Amino acid sequence: MIRFVTQFLIRFILLPLFLFFTSCEVVKSAFEERLFSTRAAALGGAYAALLSSQSAIFGNPSSLAFNTDRRASILYGRSFGLKELANSGLSVPLDFGWGNIEIGLSRFGFSLYHEDIVSIGIGKRIFNDAAVGLALRYLSTEIRGYGSASTIGLDMGFSLKINSKMNFGVSAKNVNAPKLSKSVRALARSVRIGASFAVDDKVLLITEYHKEENETAVTRIGTEIEFFSDQYLRFGITTNPSSFSMGFGFRLNKIDLNYSFNTHPYLEASQFFSFGYIF
Repeated sequence: MIRFVTQFLIRFILLPLFLFFTSCEVVKSAFEERLFSTRAAALGGAYAALLSSQSAIFGNPSSLAFNTDRRASILYGRSFGLKELANSGLSVPLDFGWGNIEIGLSRFGFSLYHEDIVSIGIGKRIFNDAAVGLALRYLSTEIRGYGSASTIGLDMGFSLKINSKMNFGVSAKNVNAPKLSKSVRALARSVRIGASFAVDDKVLLITEYHKEENETAVTRIGTEIEFFSDQYLRFGITTNPSSFSMGFGFRLNKIDLNYSFNTHPYLEASQFFSFGYIF
């Protein structure tokens, strides 16, 4: 009964209000940070200090520089269990000698309202253990019956391997303060500062401080455990709002599969799946 009431409220009350306010050019919630990495989602949403990560174009672009294999990935998930709040993404790496490049496509929403992002990013090592990254994102949104708008956002990142066990990362989004149109406020800028620590060869701890413009800061903590060769369990916690996440991943030859389950204190859980192919 509780689940039915929650679904009813979201589908028939919250979604129409969301469309109304968005059409009135209240864009505060447009293109807010959404997860397009199943691994990061299972780790509480922390990704700034993840090196050699799947779908790095959606996270810290500098981590692209540490990718040791070429991995194409497809992601699909539903926020709070609703098909109207679907997340889908595709990332494809390109092989260049002067830097690692990745192209990403993502969509959030449904037929009445959706946000599309086309991204291209590059990660380049400036020293053996340090890298910088840059990503250009073409952001477009459309509301059926009201029209569409678009802009270009710029993301930047920095990654550092402090030693064999510890990594540090910084990721900043919308650093150019892009606007969807001349009459609305700029899209929110944000920064993530994170660190990861390998307890041993099988256990990774990660933590992150995330601050979005005009919002309360969020702390994220996660752990990844390799219980068998190339098979992982992941757990994470997030503040504001407090939530718990968990998931798993495994690699079989050239196939990479991942799943995450993310709770919410008031709404239904969100689930994400991803399929990767290493070539």
